[in-house]
Amino acid sequence: MSKIIRGLIVALSVAALLGFTPIHARSVTLPFTDHFNSLGNWGVTVTNKLGQAGIVSTDSASGSASSSLRYTYSQGYANGDSPAKIWITFSQTQELWTQYYFKYSSNFYLHRVVQKQAYWYISGDSSTNSNFFIGISGSALGDETRQVEAQLQRANVGATNRYISNTKNNPKVANNVWYKLTVHCKLNTNGQSNGILQVWLDDVLVMDYSNALYTSGSDANKPIGSFAFDPIFGGMGTEKKPQDDYFFVDYFQMSTTKIGDTSGGGSSNSGGSGSNNSGGGSTTSLTPMAPSNVNIR
Repeated sequence: MSKIIRGLIVALSVAALLGFTPIHARSVTLPFTDHFNSLGNWGVTVTNKLGQAGIVSTDSASGSASSSLRYTYSQGYANGDSPAKIWITFSQTQELWTQYYFKYSSNFYLHRVVQKQAYWYISGDSSTNSNFFIGISGSALGDETRQVEAQLQRANVGATNRYISNTKNNPKVANNVWYKLTVHCKLNTNGQSNGILQVWLDDVLVMDYSNALYTSGSDANKPIGSFAFDPIFGGMGTEKKPQDDYFFVDYFQMSTTKIGDTSGGGSSNSGGSGSNNSGGGSTTSLTPMAPSNVNIR
């Protein structure tokens, strides 16, 4: 039996064990909402046999159904990938609003560099295309530990200066608390640094950039065409999970127009979904930063 056939059998066996059939991204129509009663709207790619992803009825975000998507990281889970990639494609667009709720288990071990959450892909669903992701920063970032971060990853561009820090408020993300995350992106044009990236945590504005460079070169002017929950544990180094822990996602919404109330711009005075602060703020010039002595995937 060839190595290719044996590898395929192993991959299919792992997928069967996790209750998945490995399939490509599914196409959805925007606006799109999912309360994660099932994974019928999503393509699923299993990426690590020490992890699992599936629907559970034991926890859910406020205002959603009684179920949620849960990722499981088993003890010994190694740095560099996620338990599974859950993804969709849609009619390609230059501007997109995305909103979802997330929670880390009470014992969640955060990678020292970054715990990634979600990816937005330019022009289709290939990870080789330009993309950007949202995640939570680890201890290597010092004062910015446990804050929302973003990275713009243009095709054929290295890791230097692609880490994007908060520009407004800097709430810390705690374990065992549901949070609402809202992301507004508008791609740049003609290779110019004029794209928009805005991020709210529980309606509190934490990122507000007006000169983001999402695409350049061969990817210039290409639209966003795919989204994935792909919560990679880090990306560099040799860290492993010291115990089983969990990442939950619920009440997903995506649209080409604004979703809900994103007027909040004041300071965050409490963690968790439900806080709503009034105020606003003007967009900020983008000054990408890379934390010293940290390699970022």
